[in-house]
Amino acid sequence: MKKRFCSANPAFFVQHVGYQSRFAIAPLVLFGFAEGQELTEHTSTQSAIVQILSGECEFSLGGIAHPAKAGDLIYMPPNLRHAISATKQFSMLLTLTKAETLSTKP
Repeated sequence: MKKRFCSANPAFFVQHVGYQSRFAIAPLVLFGFAEGQELTEHTSTQSAIVQILSGECEFSLGGIAHPAKAGDLIYMPPNLRHAISATKQFSMLLTLTKAETLSTKP
């Protein structure tokens, strides 16, 4: 798959790796950040699971900063304000899913 580099800073990349089957759709997005790069505060209408693959960052969730490092998993419910700051070079895998697919109801 081809990486898409941000024209403003080629050290930042986004790669859509995707997953789709007849049972589920879970978009997967691979992000790479250089030290000091940020993703400004935003929300999503979908639930998200973030896996930190390498390096270290700071995740702001609902206005509260949380350090994260390789191996950490972060769950974000829909409409949660969040932002990311790379405290060191890092990469993460973002999995988006509709809230009802994560439900434990029968």
